Amino acid sequence: MSLTTDLGHDLARSFSSLRLPYSLVMMASCLLGTLLLFAGLAIGVYHLILAQDWLHTPWLEQLAGYGGAGALLVLGWFLFPAVSTALAGLFVEQLADRIEQQQYQGLPRARPVGLEEQIRTGLSALRRTTGLNLLVSPLYLVPGLNILIYLSVNARLLAGEYFDALALRHIAAGALTPLRHELKWPLFFRGLVIAGLYITPILNLLAPVLATALMTHYFWGPSGPLRLRLALGPSNVLPTQPNGAQKVGAG
Repeated sequence: MSLTTDLGHDLARSFSSLRLPYSLVMMASCLLGTLLLFAGLAIGVYHLILAQDWLHTPWLEQLAGYGGAGALLVLGWFLFPAVSTALAGLFVEQLADRIEQQQYQGLPRARPVGLEEQIRTGLSALRRTTGLNLLVSPLYLVPGLNILIYLSVNARLLAGEYFDALALRHIAAGALTPLRHELKWPLFFRGLVIAGLYITPILNLLAPVLATALMTHYFWGPSGPLRLRLALGPSNVLPTQPNGAQKVGAG
C-alpha cells in the first residue's frame, strides 16, 4: 500500500481505541494536568504584570491585561501539544499494551517501563518541545504564518516523542536512532497528522490517545517496521525479554 493509504488506514483504526476504558483515563488526566499547568502560568503572569510599577495607570493596566490574556491564549493553544505529550508519556505504555493485546495477539512481551523512566522521558519531551516552541513563539502571533510554523516545528518533534516512547518497549535503545532515521518520512507524515489533531478543536482532547494508537498501528500493521523486524527473528524486536511468541496477529 502507498504511504497515504497506510496512514489513512492506521488513523481510521486509531479511532477504535477511543472505546477502550483506559483511553478516558488518559484523556482526562492529560487534559486536567495541562489545564492546571496553564492556570499556574496565567496566575504567574498576572502577578508579574501587577508587580510592574510603571503599569499602575488605568489605561496601561487595561492594555496589559487584554494583551497578556490574548498572548496567553494564542501561545497556550500552540504549546498545548508539548505539555499534553509530556503528560501522555505517563500513559502510553498502558494504552499501547491494551491495543496490542486486543488487536495484535502473539507479540513478544514488551519491556516494562518504570514510573521513574516515564517521568524522566516526559520531562525530556517537555523540555525539547516547549523549548523549540517558545523559541518560535513570536511567530505564533502572526495569523496564517503561525499554522505553518507550528506544523513544520512540531511534526517531527511529536512523531519522535511518540515513536521513542513506544518503540523502546520493543527494541534496544541502541537501535532506536538508526530506525528513526530510516523511517524519517513515514514518521514525519504521521507527525503532521498528530500536530494537526492537537490544534483541531475537540480532536485535540483526543489527540494523546489517537497519537498513541496511530503509532502502535504503524508499528504492527501489515507493513509496519516492527512487524518486519519480527519476521526476521524475535531478537530483532526485543533482544532482552522475549516470551517465545513469534507470530504477529493481523489485528
